[in-house]
Amino acid sequence: MESELLYKGLYNDDVIDISFVIPTYKQPIYLRKTISSIMNNNINNLKYEIVVVNNDPTEDMSNIIEYFMDCPIKIYRNKTNYGQVGNMNQCVLLAKGKYISFVHDDDFILENYSIIISRYIHSGYDCIIPDYFSFYKNYQWFSFKRMILNTLFLPRLIWRRTIQRVNYDDYIKSFHNVYGPPTCGTLFRKQALEDFGYFKDQMKAAWDYDNFREFNKTHTIYLLHSVIGARRLDSGMTNTYKVQKEFYADKIKILNSNEAKFNRSFIECILTKKPRFKYMYFRLKQIMYIYFRNLDREHKIKYRQYKKYKNLIKEEN
Repeated sequence: MESELLYKGLYNDDVIDISFVIPTYKQPIYLRKTISSIMNNNINNLKYEIVVVNNDPTEDMSNIIEYFMDCPIKIYRNKTNYGQVGNMNQCVLLAKGKYISFVHDDDFILENYSIIISRYIHSGYDCIIPDYFSFYKNYQWFSFKRMILNTLFLPRLIWRRTIQRVNYDDYIKSFHNVYGPPTCGTLFRKQALEDFGYFKDQMKAAWDYDNFREFNKTHTIYLLHSVIGARRLDSGMTNTYKVQKEFYADKIKILNSNEAKFNRSFIECILTKKPRFKYMYFRLKQIMYIYFRNLDREHKIKYRQYKKYKNLIKEEN
């Protein structure tokens, strides 16, 4: 794969602790905000770089270059469209850091990211997946489902571990993508990704789920229960019915026949919501496992944070 280097800031890329990589494609309205969130971070004495790789060979990046000329940033443009997975791999190839921190071009990290992550960056963990705020451009002030779950599992506020290893079987027993998408500062040790052979492009909507699952067979993955990123839910395709259906179809392909027997029945209920009593039973069983195992990572953004990060959330450039 070939990429054209459009701009490189003045910095020494021989010794880099973290490469913040941003694979981008046709998201100019948010990209500058994503980069700004990294620049506004308290880097906490970590040597870092920002690597932006545009998968659109025709897009002009001059406005981004002009805005971030004094930053430790490298901006590339692929010579052809390599697809989402290909562009993720290209980001890894072009990064120089010991660790790779992925941030999608419509998400951002919080100013405490580097302070928190620096406590674990020399631990030798192969992958650290942090908690994140989820939000829409219009604030949603109340979630009845979240209120009930937080009430039922109130004791977790006292005894919940800050960081925990996620097991290979957790994704099966929870019937849930316990890893989530690689964004909001998801951290990989670069050498571990190289040993793994980079991301494989063999699924549709569940490509990240499949790669995390395979990676977890031979490498350590830890969930970090500190909210240090924010994910935008209304700018991508993730929550559309079409993508969700593709995801569940991929999941059946991934699992073996014994594992898939229950999942197939569960997935049919999710897609159709019928029969209702069976769907509710499956959902209850899933939620109980997720919460007892502390596998949930998403947090609805609170209003004070929504106001605080409004300049990053709003669409205007």
